[in-house]
Amino acid sequence: MPADVELNPLATAPQRAELAVLLHASEPFLNDHRPGGQPLLGTAMGIELMFRAVRAMASGWAPEPRRFEQVKVFAPLILQHPTATVHVRAERVANSGRAAIRCVVESRNGAEPPVPHFEALCVDAQPGTAEPHPHPHTGMPTHGATNLPFTVNAADVYAVFFHGPAFRVVAAATRVGGEMVCEWQPALPAWTHAPTNAAQPDPRWLELCLQTAGLLELATTQRMLIPKRIASVEHGAAPERGTPGRVFAHAKRSEAGAAIDITLEKQDGTRLLHVRGYRTEPLPLPFSSDAVALQALARRFNAAASTSSTFTTPPP
Repeated sequence: MPADVELNPLATAPQRAELAVLLHASEPFLNDHRPGGQPLLGTAMGIELMFRAVRAMASGWAPEPRRFEQVKVFAPLILQHPTATVHVRAERVANSGRAAIRCVVESRNGAEPPVPHFEALCVDAQPGTAEPHPHPHTGMPTHGATNLPFTVNAADVYAVFFHGPAFRVVAAATRVGGEMVCEWQPALPAWTHAPTNAAQPDPRWLELCLQTAGLLELATTQRMLIPKRIASVEHGAAPERGTPGRVFAHAKRSEAGAAIDITLEKQDGTRLLHVRGYRTEPLPLPFSSDAVALQALARRFNAAASTSSTFTTPPP
């Protein structure tokens, strides 16, 4: 076996694994995620379930899985009953000469065919850099986000967004030119009986990335859209234990214009997550959103963008 494969833990993982996860509608990450009033397993938690399946296959090995590619969202996973069991299948595959693990989250109803909800490909990746670096979109040092004139607070965001307390991850938000910047809300209620065994990083950090992209789309389209495809989700270096300090998500449309790229970074510039190629589709029925409220919030963001597009970050 070639040396590069021998060093790849995904190449020597068991061939396949399957997890059966019992979900309770009263769990905070479901009870607090109710578009249209129905408990829905969000994309961030679907990805966390797939990471959990990979961790189960590679238990005790290093490095931890860091990167998912080709993330697909097929259909909303709505709980129609107080409990439901979802299945996470993971299977080792070859991907363009690289070892990888393909994961699928699906629901099953008796003898009916399984319904896929999420799919992704886990591949090896090197740990992210811990050095401060210029933000790839604005060119501003990321520590400059602490000085941004945030114009929208959490109450404004969640008057429009459907997320409950466990997922109110945005403390404040603003537009700087074509970019949306959101600060992480660390004062979130503790989860109880969470079935996902969420380790590091907190899956709600990914939720912050997705909500930041959603606010950018809201500001530019005045519509509420939901995830459909993500080119890649990559974790940076595992954060140290304890409070990470202030954390910021930056979202900006890619050069092609249709997709959105998001980075999540600490105040000192340490990258925690990088989400690339995020694409959406319209919010499906039976969900709905208040068009007037969306338009009002979009106007506030756009007014902020017009006054802050030339904002200069003071030196640290």
